[in-house]
Amino acid sequence: MIAPLAKGFSFKFSIGLHIDDLNVLNYIKDKLGFGKVYSSNNTCYFNVTKKEDIIKLIKIFDAYLLNSTKRFNFLDFKKASSLYYDRDLLTQELTNQILDIKNNMNNMRVNFQNLQEFNISKE
Repeated sequence: MIAPLAKGFSFKFSIGLHIDDLNVLNYIKDKLGFGKVYSSNNTCYFNVTKKEDIIKLIKIFDAYLLNSTKRFNFLDFKKASSLYYDRDLLTQELTNQILDIKNNMNNMRVNFQNLQEFNISKE
């Protein structure tokens, strides 16, 4: 997830599962050595929000490729975070570019043209 803030953006990677799978998320957090796990109602979440942890997570997903359309979301997330973290100045043009990436991710995605190029199956 990419969220605009008054003075920039925040980046968050999140996995949400049924509360019965809380141990799975704690295992992931313990193995990675970063992130936070919390629960709300019948759902539990593993969230990564710190810049240095987001960068570590990107390196993991670069090494271990996703094989579904989630790969597109990862590539967009990676691109937006790179644009933001590597910037000298947050211009309106850069803000618009990151917002455009954000607004075309997940359920808003309409472009699946490169599925075969990436050897991805649409799920």
